[in-house]
Amino acid sequence: MAIYVYRHKRSKWSKAPNGLKLQMVKGRIIMNNTTSCDTTWEPGYVIVPTVYSVVAVIGLVGNVLGLVTILPQLRQSNVLSIYLFNLCLSDLLFIVTLPVWIDYTANNDDWSFDGPTCKLAAFLFYTNMYTGICFLCCISVDRFLVVRFPVRSRALRTTKCAAAVCVAVWVSVFLGHIPFLLYAASLIDRDNDILCYERFPLPLWAAHDNLCKICVFLLPLAIITYCYVSIIKVVRTCRSINGIERTRITRLVTTMITIFIACFMPYHVVMLLRTVVNEHGTLDCAFEKAIYPAYKVTVAIASVNSALDPLLNVFSAGTSREDFRQGLIKCSTRSSLMKECYPHCLHNQIAMAAL
Repeated sequence: MAIYVYRHKRSKWSKAPNGLKLQMVKGRIIMNNTTSCDTTWEPGYVIVPTVYSVVAVIGLVGNVLGLVTILPQLRQSNVLSIYLFNLCLSDLLFIVTLPVWIDYTANNDDWSFDGPTCKLAAFLFYTNMYTGICFLCCISVDRFLVVRFPVRSRALRTTKCAAAVCVAVWVSVFLGHIPFLLYAASLIDRDNDILCYERFPLPLWAAHDNLCKICVFLLPLAIITYCYVSIIKVVRTCRSINGIERTRITRLVTTMITIFIACFMPYHVVMLLRTVVNEHGTLDCAFEKAIYPAYKVTVAIASVNSALDPLLNVFSAGTSREDFRQGLIKCSTRSSLMKECYPHCLHNQIAMAAL
């Protein structure tokens, strides 16, 4: 028999799908669930909000400065700057949700705001996590095209094409996360705490949604790895790049791949494990309790990428934009001399200078 707990004297019940009941408490919709597992983890109430706080401060400053840096290049129809601008914008939209998550995680995972705020915060949090991943993928492809096909890629590397790709990313990811806005029961009662979009164990619909997110992550991961590994190969085979520049470029590209994997891979591995265990709707509280600390930590680690993006993609340019343009002109004039003029292109492109 289901037991429903009233948290307020003026609570009201309303109909919910599958015979469940929704409770209105101070404007918040709560779905009471007696099968929710006890997944409390005391250290997480300090670790997670601390990480979010650091990311919020560094990420806000870094991405605002990044936008200021990119805007002059954007006005000059710089292709790469279009992707960088959208990446910074995505990171900022992600970061503006962190204050409510800091309050939530520091308050023993007890949601202090209303239902619509939970919906909006969760929507922006996860949407911009994946738009960020997609824009990092776009940036890697753009750099790959410049380094590997500096002449032939000119037809593809136009501002209109870049803008169309960015619009496609925003629209597709936003549509994929519409359920965050449509699903009615955004808050769930668990041991006198109100959770926001966290379910232990996962319902079947959430497990299927996780599989889609994992695929969205794996495809950019494969593309980013291929593009940057290819760039490293070009750098190593280019005779006119000296040893210091070759080492610097290789380390920078390797760092970018490593940070991308370190930030996002643990979270998606935990998602996959939870999805596999809960795929058939079975209740395994022992597993949920065991993996809960990893779940909270990996979500926090994934947020770190939004603070590191400006450092890796905007502020690490090492040579002047004019040097790159001159190098690209040389590359386009004589294809037989491409390898000799690659350094003019590579150092700027890999070191994140503007095109």
